[in-house]
Amino acid sequence: MSVEEEVLKEIKPKPEEEEKLKSIYRMVREASESVLRERRIDAVVSLQGSVAKGTWISGDVDLDVFILFPKNLGGKWIREKALEILVSIAEHGGWEFQARYAEHPYITMIIEGVKVDLVPALRLESPLEAGTAVDRTPFHTEYVAARLSDELRDQVRLLKKFMKGVGVYGAEIRVGGFSGYLSELLVIRYGSFRGVLEASSEWRRPVRILVEEDIDVPWDLWSSPMIVPDPVDPRRNAAAAVTNRRLGEFTWASKLYLAGPSRMFFEGGWSKPMLQGDVVVVEVEGIPSLPPDILWGELGRTARRLTSILSNAGFRVADISLWSDEHGRAAWCVELESAILPEMELVVGPPFDDFRASQGFVKAYTDRRMPVWIDEKGRLRAFKPRKHRNALEVLTSLSGEYLVAPHLRGLKPRVRLAGRGEAPCRKDSFLSGYTSSGGMGPA
Repeated sequence: MSVEEEVLKEIKPKPEEEEKLKSIYRMVREASESVLRERRIDAVVSLQGSVAKGTWISGDVDLDVFILFPKNLGGKWIREKALEILVSIAEHGGWEFQARYAEHPYITMIIEGVKVDLVPALRLESPLEAGTAVDRTPFHTEYVAARLSDELRDQVRLLKKFMKGVGVYGAEIRVGGFSGYLSELLVIRYGSFRGVLEASSEWRRPVRILVEEDIDVPWDLWSSPMIVPDPVDPRRNAAAAVTNRRLGEFTWASKLYLAGPSRMFFEGGWSKPMLQGDVVVVEVEGIPSLPPDILWGELGRTARRLTSILSNAGFRVADISLWSDEHGRAAWCVELESAILPEMELVVGPPFDDFRASQGFVKAYTDRRMPVWIDEKGRLRAFKPRKHRNALEVLTSLSGEYLVAPHLRGLKPRVRLAGRGEAPCRKDSFLSGYTSSGGMGPA
């Protein structure tokens, strides 16, 4: 039995799992329809997501139940009125719930151990009318369900499990990877799990993929590393969430798996080696409760500012990673070549025969009694004292320049060097567990 056959046997849902999900959906649909009848609202209850498309993985599933309201109610009504109706449905069913907020408010419930998202959306006639991702979702479900055979659904399951195993699955800002819908489109385009891997192992940026050949695509609209025009709305890039990091990781995972298939690519648990340089940790507490995408968006923008500040001060930034418990605490781990810089900084000046510029350079440094010389390429050089030498001092004193996101502004960071093996500061990459012989390092 091949690796893929073994994995598929484990991840393909059993009949009893499917029946349980159908039973839960019936309960939610009946509770929803009862509340909607009482309120005389002409809305449709609809199953969406991977369960509706038949691409979910055994033991790893959420139910996405949509309430499709008449489009004449509009997005403003959905944002302001729909949550109260969803709460009434949960109370009618006797289910505990949590309210969550994305483009639309929605609620999450746990019913018989299964996470159920109850989501409001508008009932539209065309995906071109959609103003939000949730309004577009029913058209995605319809498109994928019509194009996947039972065999292709299994191929999607393999691809999703592979993407989860190598850490590239998920379009949330926190991940920056491949959505479930994108994985389904890739299988539709390339015909199999292996077909996707064979294509992706040769991808060059920008990756441009047409799922439907006969659509007119405005390629110039996008500057993303990966572009997959949405077949139901070609104005939208279905791969917009994919970052350079996740694209590169998937491309290399594809290459390495094809060269030496292993269950480890599907199972995760890769070794997490220590970072090699000096690692500065910036920690904050007291972040208000935020929707995950807003929180991780602000953390990501802060990471870019941290990198810029350190680079401008002369520190060489190798990498930066983010962590948050999503309950008020967050940290940035910045790996530096060195957290302490030499006292003097080398300055490369103009060519010696650019007399006007070189005269100013010589005067500036000789006035400070700094030696000036000409290097083998004919450029002037000098040393000058550094303004900043200690990365911890820089990040402590300049916190007001990087903690500028709306919900982070004013927080006082704790800045310190990381301890060896500290969990938030370890690289999490399948490449770290791979060996040139084709084997995998211990988890």
